[in-house]
Amino acid sequence: MTSGSLQTSTNEVRGSPTLLCTPLRGTTVDQMLMQMRKAKNIGADVSPLPTLVTCRPVWEGGQYVLRLAMQFGANYVDVELEPDSFKIATAALDVTDCARIFQIMVHSQVPIIGIVMGERGLISRLLSPKFGGYLTYGALEAGAISAPGQPTAKDLLDLYNFRLIRPNTSVYGITGKPVGHSKIPLLFNAAFKAVGLNAVYLHFLVDDVEEFFNTYSCIDFASGCSCTIPHKEVALKSMDEIDPTAKKIGAINNIVRRPDGTLTAFNTDYIGAISAIEDGLREI
Repeated sequence: MTSGSLQTSTNEVRGSPTLLCTPLRGTTVDQMLMQMRKAKNIGADVSPLPTLVTCRPVWEGGQYVLRLAMQFGANYVDVELEPDSFKIATAALDVTDCARIFQIMVHSQVPIIGIVMGERGLISRLLSPKFGGYLTYGALEAGAISAPGQPTAKDLLDLYNFRLIRPNTSVYGITGKPVGHSKIPLLFNAAFKAVGLNAVYLHFLVDDVEEFFNTYSCIDFASGCSCTIPHKEVALKSMDEIDPTAKKIGAINNIVRRPDGTLTAFNTDYIGAISAIEDGLREI
């Protein structure tokens, strides 16, 4: 299944119609009120939005509160199936598993929340606005994660420019394993925002780089990628065109998707390395 056939021509009037939901995990009324104020200050969507109450068994860290929630006027109760919307949460074995959720979200006729958990599923949370998701979850802080792979609300808003992501936003990223430590998304997303470019730069935790590019093959998805370890050499076989210098080196670190969908690879590592050596020699 590829995202090449995804239809993203949904309403583009607002930058991001997808809501940002911050899970509150307080055990007292005072704690909940304090967390609500913090979520509002961060930028999460809060009052006067509808209230969603999630019920989990004690062994999952929850409390049985459905009856009280209804008595106090909750608009929704989160069980296996909500009356007017769907929530699908699954775990990612591979980053390409997110393509299935994207397909479901973009073709859904009712409001849908699609989440792929774990680090490999992070892009399903970040790209919810691109594929028409009703909301995505952002933790109040790093120590308050309520599900594997959940980013903080602050990172969604400040690192990934969540409010600016639209159905026609171009997706760039860095492919690697590991990759979450990379600071490149911070640099690129700040630059995109500064110049008004409708694009987002993500972390792609990729196990099989060939499968990754085969799955995400549409023009505006993986429009360009940085390529880091361990894929710099193996990615060569997935390219349609390789810059002569990169071919001589036998490794790549930058990939461009052309308008016709073909992939062209370059190596700019050597430029940085040689420039550093030359600068050092001039100082001797």
